[in-house]
Amino acid sequence: GYTQRITDFYGPTPGAVVLNASPMVDLHDCSHDLRSALGFPAGSFLVVHQGVLLPNRGIDQGIIAMAQVPDAYFGIIGYGPHRAALETLVREYGLTERVRFLGPVPANELVCWSAGADAALCTIVGESDSYRHSMPNKLFEYIMAEVPVIASDYPGMGSLIADNGFGLTCDPEDP
Repeated sequence: GYTQRITDFYGPTPGAVVLNASPMVDLHDCSHDLRSALGFPAGSFLVVHQGVLLPNRGIDQGIIAMAQVPDAYFGIIGYGPHRAALETLVREYGLTERVRFLGPVPANELVCWSAGADAALCTIVGESDSYRHSMPNKLFEYIMAEVPVIASDYPGMGSLIADNGFGLTCDPEDP
């Protein structure tokens, strides 16, 4: 797996690979209403993406996919330099009523905000070995939020999701 790839690249080391995971959150302490904050109808099917808005995070493909799923809504939590391009994509696909941006929230509230969704998007596009083997914080935060994850079908996150029944995997480049 990933440990072997690191050993092959750097040679044997006395260290260990440590997964970067967020601290546990008690969902009973959560009080955020994601649908209301985004202006979506109560009871609607809501997909969430959280994190820095950059290319190759699968957000573009998530927006395009919304055009094919007319009864779903997409909430994007975060900030970053790719937001303007994402907002343009939302307008181009006529999705301004079903795809909305919440903006940044405090890091210690991400799990609670995501817990209000029905599914979570973690589809990093594998532009490099680092991306293909990534285990993003958002992945573990979605799991803590008890939200099914739609993840890239790459070795790290894909096997974590598939092997533990945490959601579904997909080709992150295919909306």
